[in-house]
Amino acid sequence: MDWKTTDAIENEFFKLNPIMERLHDIEVRMTHNNADIGALTKELNRTLYKLEDQQGVIFNMIDQQRNK
Repeated sequence: MDWKTTDAIENEFFKLNPIMERLHDIEVRMTHNNADIGALTKELNRTLYKLEDQQGVIFNMIDQQRNK
């Protein structure tokens, strides 16, 4: 794998950080007594879909390199 490809994959991994921070934020807010669980559940689902999409991008990039 060349350095440009490695760098591109690494950059995609960095995109996971804000998603993971968002998940932590949702987790913290869910522990509050006055939390709107319905709204937080919707936000959690949207964030998990973003995480899944980003993981798919990374896995596809790695698979493309394996198949070369």
